[in-house]
Amino acid sequence: FTDTVEAQRVAVLEQTVTAFFNDSPAQVRRYHYDLHTAIRPSLLPTFALFPYQTHDYDAVMLDSLKAAELDALVYHNAVGRTFTHFSSAQFQAASSTLELGHAKPFGQNDLAAFAAINHVLRTVVSEQALPIRQKQAIQTFRVVDSIIKTEDDFQLNLADSAPNFSVFETDAVIALQQGKPYVTAPDQVRILFPNTQVKKGLRAGLILTEVHA
Repeated sequence: FTDTVEAQRVAVLEQTVTAFFNDSPAQVRRYHYDLHTAIRPSLLPTFALFPYQTHDYDAVMLDSLKAAELDALVYHNAVGRTFTHFSSAQFQAASSTLELGHAKPFGQNDLAAFAAINHVLRTVVSEQALPIRQKQAIQTFRVVDSIIKTEDDFQLNLADSAPNFSVFETDAVIALQQGKPYVTAPDQVRILFPNTQVKKGLRAGLILTEVHA
């Protein structure tokens, strides 16, 4: 994949982040908010994903995401190849990938929908007090499994249009392969980023379980 446009773009982004953090004092707190909109609709429209790490997650970032009125937090359970994992692992930055609603054609997004995160990011940068959350308590999830497509006949047991955070009840068949159940829900779980069109060997979805306080 090293010759693709996407790979070249990744290299430029990583080089830019490397230069940015290398030019900053070592003692400063480092933050990386990677902002996206999602192609697929979602039962929980706005959410953040944290890269896997063995140390505690940064309290300021957690508080800022709650103040930004996000609906959910998702914690990865394994090392990944995401942009936020790169900044977290290489530079000890407090990092998160933010999905800020359903993507629309360029120029057609309602910018008012991003007002909360816009305000919070400006507040964090200027070291001001965070706004008080107005929505119900944020929901928390952990990744418990990754669904890997290994055969051409791989299928997910949900509609192509199913939203992120769709629910599978206990013992439900989540995926089929070679005509047999391939992944079964151990308990009530949700699925994130389902995609049957990925190439063999790649991830076709994340299985989540909710974490209750």
